[in-house]
Amino acid sequence: MTKYEPGHKEATREKIVTTASRMFRERGVRATTVPDVMEAAGLTVGGFYKHFESKEDLFCAAFDEALASTKRSNDKARGEVSNEEWRRRTAERYLSEFHRDHPEAGCAFAALCGDLQRAEPEIRQQVQNGLVGLIGGFETHMSGSGPEAREAAWRFLAQMLGGLVLSRSVADANTSTEILEACRGMDRPPSSASEIKA
Repeated sequence: MTKYEPGHKEATREKIVTTASRMFRERGVRATTVPDVMEAAGLTVGGFYKHFESKEDLFCAAFDEALASTKRSNDKARGEVSNEEWRRRTAERYLSEFHRDHPEAGCAFAALCGDLQRAEPEIRQQVQNGLVGLIGGFETHMSGSGPEAREAAWRFLAQMLGGLVLSRSVADANTSTEILEACRGMDRPPSSASEIKA
């Protein structure tokens, strides 16, 4: 019987979760199989069930890891800046060409929203919990307070998310970049009367 160093099981589980989190965001849930994940992690399929009960169980852990990564990124951007500057920095980072081109390293909501709409209720509840937690952090950087700040936080996230998803959905690179640039400026007031027309 093979004897492992202390912490080996935890490190192996973390490796599987990190690999799955990247692959789910890159390929989508349906196109990513357990054997794919284990092979990419350099592990055998047989070891999977020592750590997870099912692919759904793995997805939940991988989604939590992706959310934690997003939170770390948002915390890093916070620094000692004004709320307006935080929103500008966050939008520039989120609506960047790099983020558009690397879904495996970015926002789980943008990468997986199509899959999540069809997920089991338990998974959608977990997603909702993570989303509400993220919005709670965003609220602190919005103008106003209470319901007004929360509404602004939802609007800010939805506009960024929509812009990123649209930019990934078109064929032409120039159009994609145009979408990103337009959405990065969403927090600016209109500069002319023509921009006010909708």
